[in-house]
Amino acid sequence: MRTRRLAFRDDAFRSGRGGDTAPRRYVISGIDSPLPCQGRGQGGGLAVCAASVGEALTSILSPSARGEADNAAVTLNTYAGRLSHRSNSTAAAFSLLEVVLALGVAAFCLIAVLGLLPVGVQTNRNASSQTAVSNIIATVMSDLRTTPAASMTSPEFAITFDAEKTLFFDASGQASPSLSTDSRYRLNVTWNSAPTGLRYAVLKATWPAEVDPATTPPGGSVEIFAAFDKN
Repeated sequence: MRTRRLAFRDDAFRSGRGGDTAPRRYVISGIDSPLPCQGRGQGGGLAVCAASVGEALTSILSPSARGEADNAAVTLNTYAGRLSHRSNSTAAAFSLLEVVLALGVAAFCLIAVLGLLPVGVQTNRNASSQTAVSNIIATVMSDLRTTPAASMTSPEFAITFDAEKTLFFDASGQASPSLSTDSRYRLNVTWNSAPTGLRYAVLKATWPAEVDPATTPPGGSVEIFAAFDKN
């Protein structure tokens, strides 16, 4: 049993005389038996039936071929819909390999960034602490320089010349002679030998305040050497 392959096409149809150019809809059968039509466009081996675009295709087929034409149209439409859906799904989706590679690259970048975060936080903290202790040392040096020549003790922080002194400072720069829960920085003032009338001082600020730099390396430190004239 031979099966007819039916196709449909809209195009301009020209009659044999060349005078009729109205759009036509064609039904083509590509087998060696003619397509049963109602007297139009039949031939052995290839049958073409033409109808106006607005005219139903079944109107140009014989009753015995109308069911076959309807079934062929439904089959073609269903197959075309499946191809269109498959093409759209393939274009919009990613393969498993692409997803795995993307996740691997993202994980590698995130690990590198997360590894740098502690370093950045510690660097920022050290920079803030260095700025704070630099201001504290400048304030203490100013206090020592404003000490009258006849006095051996500074007026603000009560630092005695030629005597070691340890002070503790909080985040706002307030000094305390003893360690407290608010203390963040430790300042040690020591003195070196100097010619008569001069005083050489070493001011070393360290943090955190609870760490004694004489026994344990501190988290950070700033050290300044200063000379004071007591003549």
